[in-house]
Amino acid sequence: MTLYELKRQYKVVLEASMIAALVLITLVIRFYTFGDSGRTIGKADIQFEVSKVDLTKQIKRAPPPNRPAVPVASETETLLGDETIDDTDVDLEEIPPPPPPPAKRDQGDGDAEVFVAYDTPPDLKGGFDFIRRNLKYPDMARQAGIEGKAIVSCVVDENGNVLKAEVVKEDGNVGFGQAAVDVIMKAKFNPAKQRDKAVKVRISVPVVFKLRG
Repeated sequence: MTLYELKRQYKVVLEASMIAALVLITLVIRFYTFGDSGRTIGKADIQFEVSKVDLTKQIKRAPPPNRPAVPVASETETLLGDETIDDTDVDLEEIPPPPPPPAKRDQGDGDAEVFVAYDTPPDLKGGFDFIRRNLKYPDMARQAGIEGKAIVSCVVDENGNVLKAEVVKEDGNVGFGQAAVDVIMKAKFNPAKQRDKAVKVRISVPVVFKLRG
């Protein structure tokens, strides 16, 4: 056979094969369709079960809070500065009397009628030798070997007696101040004078504490 004849025969065989396949498929479809047409489809048995369901308790929620009101400026609003105060009648006869003046302090009080300025200052009788002889050195300072000074403010009356004494300043915390007050309270002064008249004054006296070698 020539090549042309082979190609022609291949085409014929292919077409015949396709026709045969189509016929076969058609027969198979028809056979299964008619064969199943006589079958009876059974009814499905469906059952419903009813059960009692308890009601769910509904929780009532609190309503949401109201939105705050926004103040709006108004022309009729009253300002604080525009408020008026009613007139008030004041009865001068109902005003209570003034408090009584403070009572005069006793002459025994060291600060009563103390002169600040004076012509002649008070003079310590016996001088500082009196202080040195009568001064009691604090035991704590003596044992520790501490020396120092205390300044005492005192009031000297018209007779030269010391009415009041207090510590103004002291070195350390070993008892210098109390010892100085004790010795000053024992002292006697020639009183201060103002225009040749004895007056009561306040003075400051330094007291030195020194250990003897």
